[in-house]
Amino acid sequence: MNTLKNKKKSFASDIDYHLSEIETDLSRAKFDNNRNINLTRLFDNLLNRVAFLKKLALKEPKAYFNTIYSEMKRLYKEAFGELDGFYVKISFKENPDSSKMGIIKLSINKKVMQDEKGE
Repeated sequence: MNTLKNKKKSFASDIDYHLSEIETDLSRAKFDNNRNINLTRLFDNLLNRVAFLKKLALKEPKAYFNTIYSEMKRLYKEAFGELDGFYVKISFKENPDSSKMGIIKLSINKKVMQDEKGE
């Protein structure tokens, strides 16, 4: 459970995979214990919470940042830790006007990316 399901998939889709597996296990347990109303209610509550977590992982803007972060980790690893930074361009239109693009500049300690190598 500590590793990605598929190295070629994004971080968000991996979260979705693991949450779907948990959802399947909970549904089976709910079915097996359908005579106990308290357990059925508990399983319903847990299944609703898993569905909410899936929504957060896949639908919220945070999922896009996880995708960007996963790509940054991949590029950093491929460059053997020799990158000095990243240029990320996010446009909402096919041909954006460069004068209408915002600039975000972040300083991140290189050690942060190096600590990720163990994952």
